[in-house]
Amino acid sequence: MCGVCRNRFSAPELQQSAATRWGTVFLILFAGSVGAAQLGKLPGALPAIRADLDFGLVAAGWLISTIVLIGALGSICAGMIGDRFGHRRMLLGGAALVSIGSLAGSAAEALIPLIATRFVEGIGYIAVISAAPVLIARAATDRDRPVAFGVWSFYMPFGMAAMVALSPLLISAFGSWRGLWVFNAALAFLSLLFLFY
Repeated sequence: MCGVCRNRFSAPELQQSAATRWGTVFLILFAGSVGAAQLGKLPGALPAIRADLDFGLVAAGWLISTIVLIGALGSICAGMIGDRFGHRRMLLGGAALVSIGSLAGSAAEALIPLIATRFVEGIGYIAVISAAPVLIARAATDRDRPVAFGVWSFYMPFGMAAMVALSPLLISAFGSWRGLWVFNAALAFLSLLFLFY
């Protein structure tokens, strides 16, 4: 399986595909959905985080808006970074940052470190969703490209809504919001492995 993923995803990044590589499209969709899940994990966990770290509603607003702020500031530069360093590298780097940020966030003992880790997650999320459309366009033929982009459009509603729905259950299962953060870090690392291999 690893060899198949490598053949579908790697070397000819700059070449148009002769046949649509649907495996690549769905791997990218998975990475985007995991990125979107980082937006969805916070609302259900916020009461538990506030109780654990003891901060008010204003601070909670800053915590919630961190990724949105990163999106507003970073999306302008993301395209240029992808053109300069390669969109595949940016996608892999973004998935790695999401995983690192979520794992580090699980160990945060105060609000400021948690916001800092959300900042890292936000950079990773923007990297993933900025690189993904370019890579999907290269993975799909002219005939299949509209369908491929239709598949990609599910990343936000699927990833965010699924995590909003699952986060209370996962927090209950793990016994803490920190377990939810570790779970998301593992998902992001899994997406990184799939994309890399």
